[in-house]
Parts: sequence; structure tokens; C-alpha cells
Amino acid sequence: MGCLKIGHMLTILRKNTSGTLPYLSAIIFLTITMIFSAAHANHSEQLEKTYPRGDAYFLIGNLENDLAAKEFANFVSIARWLGKAGFKPILTPGATVSDLREAVQNPRTSVIIWSSHGSPSGEIMDVNKVPLPKDIFANEAGPRLSNVIVSACYGECIVKSFQRPAQMQWVYWNGKTSSDALHAYLVSAEFEKRLFNFMRENPMSVGLPGGALPDGPHKVQEVRCSMVFR
Repeated sequence: MGCLKIGHMLTILRKNTSGTLPYLSAIIFLTITMIFSAAHANHSEQLEKTYPRGDAYFLIGNLENDLAAKEFANFVSIARWLGKAGFKPILTPGATVSDLREAVQNPRTSVIIWSSHGSPSGEIMDVNKVPLPKDIFANEAGPRLSNVIVSACYGECIVKSFQRPAQMQWVYWNGKTSSDALHAYLVSAEFEKRLFNFMRENPMSVGLPGGALPDGPHKVQEVRCSMVFR
């Protein structure tokens, strides 16, 4: 905030406050507001420098405790790799509709991985067995969100029932799937290739550093599942 703007605001305060005490209170409030605004701007700038490729959410919804624990453990090495690659990994082991909405609306979000049970009717449940809104990606997505991975059974039914913007790449599994299939994909060369190639081609993803990509975790030669890319 420039000196001219501050002076203009102080002039407005003088005209609209009577007495010394209200005027001083207004100055203190303005000063505190400026300090917090500057701190927030600095934090956002540092976050962008550290994680230029945005935020990558891994949300675990309606899964039994043992499956959720397994996926949590499996994601640790992937999260470390994503961090080195310029993504900020964010893991929520008991995700709700509110957690998904926060991830979708976050302007820094570029990747969302959702894992839970799915149904032949095309519904996905959160940890409280509340169905996810089927228009949430179409109506609430931030500008960077370009990769959505849905690890749930009956993915072909899910993608038909959910509204999906054209600029979003979706990965899902036909029929029944498992946590092992998700992990196999996330440590595969296919995930690495599609993640980075798609983001470079997407004009809504800006400020991506070029050059060689960091080595990922152990690569599998083949992903043994009937996954589909759309």
C-alpha cells in the first residue's frame, strides 16, 4: 500500500471521526490491517516460490480404518516426491464434503486424489457417508485444478454422473479396484508423464519451471488394473 493511499485514507478518517480517541483507534486498526495484509502477501509469495506447481491433495473418504491406514502409509513416499517436484502435498485421512470443497476452491490446487468406496449408481461417499456433490468440480473449481484421480470402484459410473470441465484430466478405474491399484499407478512412470505433460499443455497452469524432472519413487513396469484416462 503506497504512501499516497495511506494519506488518502487518513484524510477520510479525519473527516468521518470526531474526537481524538476514535481517530487514534481508527489509525491503530488501519495499521494492524496493513501489517497482517503485508504478512499474508509475503507468505503467499514464499509459498509460490517453494511450491510453484501448486497444491496436491490426497483425500481419503469412506474407507475402513485398516484401508485408510494403508493408503496413508503408501502416500508418504509419494508426498515427499511431490514436494521435491514443486507440489505442496496435503493429506486428509478422514475427508468430508467440506474438505473436498476447500480443495476444489483453493486457487492453488492443481491435483486432487480422492480415495473411497464407490457405487454402481455413480456416488462417492465422504468419511461420514455423505455423497459428494456431483457438480462441485464444474461449478467451484479453482483456476489451476487440472488433474483429478478418483480411486473408487465403478469409476465408469462415477464419471458419467459427475459434471467435469473439459480442461480437467480425470483418471479412474473401471469395475472394482483397490488401494494397491492406486499406489501402483502413483509410483508409475505413467502418472509422472501424464501429470507433468498435461500441466505444461494446460494454459491455466502458469509459472511452471521447465527442465529435467526429478526422479520419482520406485517405478513399476506395468500398472495391472483397468484404469481409464479421460
